[in-house]
Amino acid sequence: MKVEFKIKLEYDKKNNIRAAIAIILAIVMYVTIGFHIGVLIAYGLLYYLIKSLKIDLDQRCPWLWTAILFVSGAIFTTFSIQYMLLDSELFQRMSDLKWVLNVLCCLVVYLVVQLFTNNAGLSCIISHTSLLSFAFINYFVYLFRGNEFTFSDIRSIGTGLSVAGNYKLQLNDRGAYAIFGAALFIAFVRKCHVKFARAWQMRIIDAMLAAICVIIVGMAAYDVNTETWEQKGTYRNGYILNYILGIRDSFIAQPDGYSEEAIQKLEKKYSSNDKDYSKTDIKDPTIIVIMNESFSDLSVLGDLQTNIPLTPFIDSLKENTTKGYALSSVFGAKTPNSEWEYLTGNSMAFLPAGSVVYQQYISDTPTSIVSNLKDDGYTCVAMHPYYATGWSRNQVYPKIGYDEMH
Repeated sequence: MKVEFKIKLEYDKKNNIRAAIAIILAIVMYVTIGFHIGVLIAYGLLYYLIKSLKIDLDQRCPWLWTAILFVSGAIFTTFSIQYMLLDSELFQRMSDLKWVLNVLCCLVVYLVVQLFTNNAGLSCIISHTSLLSFAFINYFVYLFRGNEFTFSDIRSIGTGLSVAGNYKLQLNDRGAYAIFGAALFIAFVRKCHVKFARAWQMRIIDAMLAAICVIIVGMAAYDVNTETWEQKGTYRNGYILNYILGIRDSFIAQPDGYSEEAIQKLEKKYSSNDKDYSKTDIKDPTIIVIMNESFSDLSVLGDLQTNIPLTPFIDSLKENTTKGYALSSVFGAKTPNSEWEYLTGNSMAFLPAGSVVYQQYISDTPTSIVSNLKDDGYTCVAMHPYYATGWSRNQVYPKIGYDEMH
């Protein structure tokens, strides 16, 4: 069978009006953002050219045209999202495999939308617009707080909207270019009319292809960790894939034997001994906890001799002092996990590898040393000698129950 298609230019006065509106909006963005004037000119010419096109596709081959539109559309969507969110240096960091997985994730969206529209062009418009809008949400969230928008943030949408008016929305030139690209993409696919005579066949095959893509992504990304620090999720995994990995990690299986009743049994077992160990003449002593990840006592590794004592004060703590060692679940990064383990007594052993509790799992006030001390009348203060937004501490510390944060 010979496949035919025709592309030609035709003059239509309506195109002049549409192009004029698009260019006026682009000029407004140009004045606001200040990108290169050449981009504005190129956009205006391309938009008018595309609106003047007339494309006739052979309707005997809807699968061919749909495949071309969806694959190219998914690639373009992935590129637009990554380009908008990352600068040129970070943009180049993602591996080829992660690029493919992100394209497949976007392709799944295209296929699912097609199930409802039976219109390839409309499916492209809805899919690209939705995914790009989703990426723009992440763009502004990162701009406000320095961390990416993740699945766990959905619970905090109400809070975010309530304070959104306090922030100024600023769009950079990459964001403007992504909008221009979307406008050109939409203008083009609107010219491509593809429908299936037997919609039920299309839906079956679409669903099968979407399922295959999901299986491929699931298998290939099985050992991929969700990244939550600053923009690591976008430049290491790709934003769409990293968001999906966040959904995967949000479902945690309860450990065997874990229950409130089990905790109460342990409490009864050790409560009698607790009185012997906690005898003191001091009532409500001040409790100071210092967690210093840069501290190290290298003498534990062997007979280390130095001409100057490294930790003389700590070495002098011998009377009325209990010393010991603890195993850390983190090394070189993701320090809030150590905080969480200490504060709650829980273990990272039961959570997905690479996860960060503060950014993924703290939604309500957890039971912790803080809550226990507050029940005994203490005022609890947290201090962190760096940015408040690091690992979302500015959001997590109030949930833990601290009265003051510095």
